[in-house]
Amino acid sequence: MRSSRDGRVFDRIEPAFERYVAGGKRDSAYEMWTFRHRTRRVPAGQTLRLILQTSATVHWTTDHWANIGNSDTVAAALGDLHFFDLPTAELPAGAHTEWTFFWPAANRWEGGKNFSAEVV
Repeated sequence: MRSSRDGRVFDRIEPAFERYVAGGKRDSAYEMWTFRHRTRRVPAGQTLRLILQTSATVHWTTDHWANIGNSDTVAAALGDLHFFDLPTAELPAGAHTEWTFFWPAANRWEGGKNFSAEVV
């Protein structure tokens, strides 16, 4: 009764409503990659954020290993997570990025495995 009388849900959390309903859908600037969610596609204009549970050096390329980047992850403000943003936002659709990890604490590479994603 109260909701129909007031014209809105009576226990609505206003900041959440404004963010997710009234303000409309907001697109994220990031596509997330984790070992549990190994996305293989990045929407054009988005940055591919690699999220890890420990620090690492990301060995990466956006041009089939003609040029190579080595970048350390950054500790996230929340929990024990680390991340690195691959510069995919500037890449055109159809471009590929490839990467692997070096784990400095264990002094080892990610088992000779490379990961990749395509900009779509």
